[in-house]
Amino acid sequence: MRIYQLYSVLNGENHYTTYVGTDREVAFSSGGNNSRIRVWIHGTYVEDYSYESGKWALIHDRTKEIEEGFERMKEDEEKTQQRLENIRKALADYEQMFAVLKAE
Repeated sequence: MRIYQLYSVLNGENHYTTYVGTDREVAFSSGGNNSRIRVWIHGTYVEDYSYESGKWALIHDRTKEIEEGFERMKEDEEKTQQRLENIRKALADYEQMFAVLKAE
């Protein structure tokens, strides 16, 4: 679920939130000069829009950044699973070797 935060920028860095909710149309129709919209998904913001020259413009899109992070996590998980499998095989070989030595 996407959450839209409409806020106005004051003095270059302070902001005043005027709308927070799930209705995209309300967020984008309520803004004016010096307004911005931040789009949140599961507690992470993914897009920033700014109201410029009478229209909304995308100023920051973190979607690709988040997708790349997800891919890195997936690759890390695959490497970890491979390492665990190697450890399991080595342990099984060790146990087999130990059983043979014990039987002698």
